[in-house]
Amino acid sequence: MNRERFQQLIQAYGADPSRWPLADRAQAESLRLADPEARAAAETEGALDDALDAWKPQFPTMDLRNRILAAAPKPRSVAPARGWRPLWLGGAGLAAACAAGVVVGAAVIAPSLANAFPVDHAEAASSLADGVSVFGSTLDAESAG
Repeated sequence: MNRERFQQLIQAYGADPSRWPLADRAQAESLRLADPEARAAAETEGALDDALDAWKPQFPTMDLRNRILAAAPKPRSVAPARGWRPLWLGGAGLAAACAAGVVVGAAVIAPSLANAFPVDHAEAASSLADGVSVFGSTLDAESAG
């Protein structure tokens, strides 16, 4: 065990040897007893340990809770909407949102659909030249006119 590892150990676990990992405890304890610098570092960390152990969290009292609730702004009461106008405005907003969604969807999807179909139309053209529709039915003069 060297001083650097000892410093890491006491910074991570504190100066109390009972908090140190078992694998390092014996070597760290012997270094602390033999090396004055390690002993001084452990004493410094020990003071920090004592300060942290002495600190206790403060819990709010009922008096503090009541003062906070009394100082909080009161909720305003909102009168319910009356008549047909609020319903109409809500419906108009919903229709506008739907229309915007259709426009954006068409603008985004249309370019990707153009690339989804093959560019080579030779197979479809040869089927039409044979008198067969690409939809599977035969082409005749009566249905074409």
